[in-house]
Amino acid sequence: MEDEVCSSVPLDTYVTEINTTCKNLRQALYDLLQLKDSGKEQEMKECQAKCYMMFLELKQLNWDANMMAQQTRSTVKQRKKEQDQQNLNLQGVLYEKSHFIKEVHKCKDFSWSSPEPDLVPEEQFLQAQPQAANSDPHSLQLARLTHELQERQKMLADAEVLKKQISALKQGNQEKKLFLRSVLGEIQTLYNSATSIQKTLLPAPATIPAPESSHLLPRALYNLFNVASCYQQHYDPELGVLVSGNSENAAEFNSNNDASTNSDGLAVAHPLTVVLTASVGGKEVSLVFSYFPSLSCVFVSLKSQRASGAGECSLLNLYPDDDGSELPNNIENLVNPFFKSSSPLPSSSSSSSSSSSSSSSSPPVEELKVEDEAEDETMKESSSSVERDTPQFDVGKYKSAGAPFRWAQALCGIYCNHPRLQRYPAVNLSSVLSRLHQRCLVRQSLQTQLSSLQKLVIPQGVKSSELPFKPKTAFSRWSKCKPDSYFSARADQSSKQWWAAGADYYLASFTRGTVTVHAHIQVTQEYPLRPSNFRLSFEKGNTATRITPNALVTSTADPQALELVMNPSSQANVYNNDIKDMETEINTNFDCSLVELAESETRGERFVLSQQLQKLQLCVDVFFDSAKSEQVHNNLYSEAVRGRDRRKPYVYNPQEGAFFCS
Repeated sequence: MEDEVCSSVPLDTYVTEINTTCKNLRQALYDLLQLKDSGKEQEMKECQAKCYMMFLELKQLNWDANMMAQQTRSTVKQRKKEQDQQNLNLQGVLYEKSHFIKEVHKCKDFSWSSPEPDLVPEEQFLQAQPQAANSDPHSLQLARLTHELQERQKMLADAEVLKKQISALKQGNQEKKLFLRSVLGEIQTLYNSATSIQKTLLPAPATIPAPESSHLLPRALYNLFNVASCYQQHYDPELGVLVSGNSENAAEFNSNNDASTNSDGLAVAHPLTVVLTASVGGKEVSLVFSYFPSLSCVFVSLKSQRASGAGECSLLNLYPDDDGSELPNNIENLVNPFFKSSSPLPSSSSSSSSSSSSSSSSPPVEELKVEDEAEDETMKESSSSVERDTPQFDVGKYKSAGAPFRWAQALCGIYCNHPRLQRYPAVNLSSVLSRLHQRCLVRQSLQTQLSSLQKLVIPQGVKSSELPFKPKTAFSRWSKCKPDSYFSARADQSSKQWWAAGADYYLASFTRGTVTVHAHIQVTQEYPLRPSNFRLSFEKGNTATRITPNALVTSTADPQALELVMNPSSQANVYNNDIKDMETEINTNFDCSLVELAESETRGERFVLSQQLQKLQLCVDVFFDSAKSEQVHNNLYSEAVRGRDRRKPYVYNPQEGAFFCS
């Protein structure tokens, strides 16, 4: 009912009534303020009631206006919805109209007599498909169109394959262009390096004078001759480079292919040799290089004006594990008539990083031995299959020519596929002469020590370490001994290690009271980079404190162990903790790296062998004093023995000036 009333009243009427009511309300409020000031209570209440009625009337008008506005919005929304529906219907009709118009135009524009497509000739088509010859024209046309479609689809597939091939070729060309650009950079680098080398070599002569017989040298010796001549011209003018031998015999040898072996089946060296003469260690030495074509390797021998302490072993193990006892290319040439087929090749052990160039640092001796043992296993696994079928090379038959050292092959440009070469430092003429010079100086220093030790006097270097106390143990014996006595001190296989080649063996004895300690000493060719190895033993009857087991021990102990304790033998030293602790202290503990020790010995500042002997003296003193009394001795060690095995303080700490247990 109210909706009908609201809809029947015009909007202007509501606006007029609202304005009139608002005007009357303002007037009533104005009158109410005047009545309030005059203090007329009765009239003021009547005016308030009148204002309340006007408020109610205004509220009613406002509600009616809102209802009318809501009704108007609903009506507008309904009309808009109807309008949108009409628009959608109109759009659908227009779309259908346009579609129909297009279809009408398409039908009108359709040409029944379309232009003939580019088909193969009818005769060629009938040859390909003769079954369509009896078809009507319409079927024939359809067959020709189908055939044309199939052929063009096949051509499109072939075109895709060709596109892929073209893309692959383009990618390959792009990669080759990138490679060529990188090669240009490498060429520029090589050019710059060559330019700098040329500047360094100037003002050397453009050509190096060569003897007339140099063109008769084999390729390996000719390479060595060129390298040595360049080294002489630019770095060491005092180096002597000489081609020795008979030129006529060399020419005849080069023309006769059968001259490389003699009647005994042994290889024959080329008549020409290259001799390098240099001053190393204060003396003139000559390296004579000979080439054996049948063996495809170079032999080198050392000739000196004065004999040194090293003798003929000066070149042994100049580089790690290179004693010249086997052909460098032995792994490649499995069958060779110049071998002695008596026994298989011995397995090579590892080279030590302590024999590297003097500029590199040296590892501790424990790491040196562990590294050697670890590479022993690797070498055995890598060459076991070859060694089973390879006979041993008898180097003694070629002793006059020297030995086929691997570093000599590297100097002459002969590549040897040997596993040991992977650990070699850089081999060049400068490094070989440097190593030979250091080897001679060290052997001279060692000869000085040996001469003094023959007189039972331990020599002192210029900068030898000060001893914590004066040794009381007497140095009672020094003599050379056979290798068998050294290796029999321990039941191991160390005699087969490569560093044992050319080693010297000595026997030293130290005595204090009833205790006598014998030291079998191995001095290798790598000394002092590989320090002397001591193997200690107590003299029979003068070992440690005698042990008298009681009845309980006798009844319960293992008979073999009890026999070993009661009757000490050479094998008892292996299980003696004192022997093992003293050997560890003497053989492995040094106050600096091995390279620094070698440099100090070269300058005559320190003697490694003498230092080890003095350390052994101190260890014997500690053993004797601690065995005599377990009390603290002159503040040299905080405790005489330690642990259940009663270990003694053999380790000396120079910073604290005291001995400690290991």
